[in-house]
Amino acid sequence: MRAVITGATSGIGKELALQLLAKGWERWFVLTDRARSAYVVALAASSDNTGYYMVSVPNRVSKRLVLMKVDAVDHKLSEEAYLKVDAALLKDGRNINDYYVTGMTMHNGKLLAYSMQYNTMLVIDPAIKRVVNAFAMPSEIKKAHSMTIKDNSIFMLGREDNKDIVYELTLPEGI
Repeated sequence: MRAVITGATSGIGKELALQLLAKGWERWFVLTDRARSAYVVALAASSDNTGYYMVSVPNRVSKRLVLMKVDAVDHKLSEEAYLKVDAALLKDGRNINDYYVTGMTMHNGKLLAYSMQYNTMLVIDPAIKRVVNAFAMPSEIKKAHSMTIKDNSIFMLGREDNKDIVYELTLPEGI
């Protein structure tokens, strides 16, 4: 089995990494101190399998969304940038830094990032570190925190009334 742990250089992240290694898990840790100031809830493998992307969760220390790429070979941070967006893409004058990304996957070279806070799918072009589209998601989606794509469907895992729920949605056109 494989685990992705941010902040595996010290503290709780290091302890968790050591415990998983002892249990036979494959080593797949992010060796960065970024975890001390930016929290990550979602990640997605890059389309060329050279690494994986993460989006930080804004918090009291770091109030901006940061797109990060981690190298697949040495597991070190290889890219990072503040996410940019055209204000017209966001509803009601919202700020991109208010979005809380809980699920993410790669599709056709773009990152699909689900914001649980606004029930919105952000389409991110990682080459230019920019949100290029945004879609409102159906209101029945509750507390989604994981996602993947198969064929023309998006599968999202959510939680409601202490039960796991799998949502299946048709992939929006243009993604």
